[in-house]
Amino acid sequence: MSVQIANTSITAEERKDSTTMTKMEFCQAVADMVGGEVKEIEKANGVKRISVTAGQGAIRPTIYVGDMYDNGYTVSKAVDEVNKIIAQPTPDININGIADYRTIKEKLRLRLYSSNTNAEVYRSAEEYGFDDLILIPYIQLDDEMAINVTQNLLDMWQVPYDILFADAMEMTEKTPDISIKSMYEILCELSPEMADMLPSEARTHQYVISSRTKLFAAIGAITKRNELAERFPNGYYVLPSSIHECIIMPKDDDIDKAALDDMVAAVNKSEVKPDQILGWHAYEF
Repeated sequence: MSVQIANTSITAEERKDSTTMTKMEFCQAVADMVGGEVKEIEKANGVKRISVTAGQGAIRPTIYVGDMYDNGYTVSKAVDEVNKIIAQPTPDININGIADYRTIKEKLRLRLYSSNTNAEVYRSAEEYGFDDLILIPYIQLDDEMAINVTQNLLDMWQVPYDILFADAMEMTEKTPDISIKSMYEILCELSPEMADMLPSEARTHQYVISSRTKLFAAIGAITKRNELAERFPNGYYVLPSSIHECIIMPKDDDIDKAALDDMVAAVNKSEVKPDQILGWHAYEF
C-alpha cells in the first residue's frame, strides 16, 4: 500500500532538517525512529522515489517519506506523520490466498503505463492501438491497497502469460468504476452555473475517461473501446492526460492531429508529474 504525502504549509523551524540533511539521511533517520526500512522505488517513466516501509503485518504501508523531505518536514514532524499512518487499521488480507490463482483471479486488474516503466510482468498494448504503452497486471486487494503481479507470483500460480492477461482484462472490463463523461457533464457536477455558460456546440467537444477514485482510469481507453466506437462512429482521438485519465475528442470536429500532439506534450511538460506521464502524443481511432 503506497501512501502519498500532500504538500502543506511549513514554518522555517519545521524546515530546518530538510536544509541540513540529505534526502537519504532524512529518510533513514525517520525509518530508524519508526522501526522501518528505507527503500528506493522506481515508479513510472523511471522516476525514483524514496520511501519508508513500516508497521506490522505481512503487508505494510509504503510511505513516501522522500516527499516529506521535499515538502520541508522536520524528522520529528515526519515521524509523527508516519506513526499516524501505521496506526490506522489495515484490511484483513489473507496472504495465503494470494498463492491460490483461483481465489485471486477475480481481483486481477490491468493498468496502462508508458513503456518507459520498469515492471517484472507486462505486455505491450500495441494490439489495442497504443504501440508505445504497456499493460501491467496487479491484484486489487481493496479500494486502497494493490500489489503488482510479480514473476514469483506467476511462477507460483503456474499460469501462462496469455491466460493471466486475458483474465486480468476480463476482470478490468467488469469493473464499473470507470466512466466516460463529457466536459459538460463534469461541469454540471462541479458547478451547474459554469456548465450553463458553456456554449451548446462545445458541450460534446471533449469527453473524459475517469473513475470514482480518480486513480489509474487511463485503462478505460481500452476497456471502454466498444462504447467509444458506438458513441463516436466517425472515429475519435485519445489524449493521454496521465496514467489516471484520458481525454476523448470526436473526429466529427475539425481537428489537426499535429496540434493535439503538441497539446499533449505541452501539458506533460507543464502540468503532469513525471511518474504520472502516460504518452506524448494523441492516439487516433
